[in-house]
Amino acid sequence: MDNTTRSIQEEYGFCTNLTVSFRESDVVVRVEGTEESGQVWMQLLSVRAAHVLWFKLTALLYPEQAQTVTALAATAPLRSSLPFTVTTHVEAVREDQNGLYAMVGWTSGGMWTVWFAEQDARLLWTLLDEGLYPVGWEGREWKRTAR
Repeated sequence: MDNTTRSIQEEYGFCTNLTVSFRESDVVVRVEGTEESGQVWMQLLSVRAAHVLWFKLTALLYPEQAQTVTALAATAPLRSSLPFTVTTHVEAVREDQNGLYAMVGWTSGGMWTVWFAEQDARLLWTLLDEGLYPVGWEGREWKRTAR
């Protein structure tokens, strides 16, 4: 197998200080955090992947309200012309054993995984919510502002 077809796998381990950055006119969302070693990691998500992450975290953190809230939320269209380094699909799960959350992202070049505590899951959800739905979940027209 040559280097051009090898899949890249990044395991960031337990992380804190999760942040989400939105910029007007971007088709990607920047997510970053700090590993236990102090190293900062960063991944770019398509806007659609950011929506999927918001939906997954909504179901995990607010199961009683998730069906109502997610039914109101507008979503982003699929985009096929993104660079291979942009995460186009993401999954979030909660481990019952230790109460940690995992986020796994897939790019066309590989996958990455990060673990975090519930307080960071709630912060991540809030940042995604404010960035994706600054005027509410009804999908009204809005202009993304820098964060």
